[in-house]
Amino acid sequence: MTDPIPSLVAGDVVLEHVVQVVVAGLAVRLESNAQEVVSAARLRYAAPVDTQPAPACRLQIQVQRGGEASPGGMDAMDVRWRFPDRDHAVVSAPGLAATVDMAGGNAVVHVDESFVRNEAQFRRTVIEGILLTLLTRRDRHPIHAAALRAGDAALLLHGPSGVGKSTLAYVAYRAGIDVLADDAARVQLEPEFRVWGDGVRPRIHLAEGARDEFSELRGHTAQRLSSDSVRKLAVELRSPSAPWSPFARAARVCLLARRGGAVAVRDASPKEIRDTLINAPEAAFDLAPEQRQRVVTALAVAGGWHLTLSHHAVEAIPHLQTMLAQSGASK
Repeated sequence: MTDPIPSLVAGDVVLEHVVQVVVAGLAVRLESNAQEVVSAARLRYAAPVDTQPAPACRLQIQVQRGGEASPGGMDAMDVRWRFPDRDHAVVSAPGLAATVDMAGGNAVVHVDESFVRNEAQFRRTVIEGILLTLLTRRDRHPIHAAALRAGDAALLLHGPSGVGKSTLAYVAYRAGIDVLADDAARVQLEPEFRVWGDGVRPRIHLAEGARDEFSELRGHTAQRLSSDSVRKLAVELRSPSAPWSPFARAARVCLLARRGGAVAVRDASPKEIRDTLINAPEAAFDLAPEQRQRVVTALAVAGGWHLTLSHHAVEAIPHLQTMLAQSGASK
């Protein structure tokens, strides 16, 4: 029996506030009856597009006025994602109901004003989560990896949850390496190969213990990313290089592991990389497995590396710099 998909429409409410923004290189049209929603999109993404042809996706957000903010703040929010079939997502939370048509490139969101007031939760769930989900069928296929960049080359750091991708990316950032993505790189195949983050300077999410390791983070407040997750620090990054590019045209993959002891590096064959990415836990939930096959083949063709981390992420930096240099040379 097919899981029913709720039918949401904007209804009779006039969505008079419209902006077209660029997300991972694609134009997205956002419509709402609330100016603060449009402002949140402008704040997160690139300047509005005025001359772009038809947008790749459309996001309609209807805000119901009135109500009080949740007394528990962001930690009280319980956002649930459901995928009735490979083309649709249904998102629900106290004060939020949304349907996402990934094949059609459209999403409709009904949200209470109290949810919008919770700026961090609204941004993460709607302005980022729902919007980026729309792009997965627009040649921006997500791969569970942090992405570093040097010149026109990217290095994708792939490994199981908890292996230390985010910490390694932050240490790389402190060492002067650009970071494209913290947890999800988006791969474009046509008309040319590119690796994106969100198309804007990223945010890295670190465990609370990072405040003890990095003095500049001691004033950061930890927050929950979801109702059942541990608290994380959301650290806004500023690119250490100028000018900054939101994508790279070449990429290789570094497979991470943590076994203690000294840092160790060895080559990874195209087959090892392909098998690892195809059989990764998140692949079981990929809603576009055929595209994943093509993306993984493109990422694996040049081979890459296995990197075993020590207890000190900074010890891996010279190896990352060498990998990035070789990734650029392999173009």
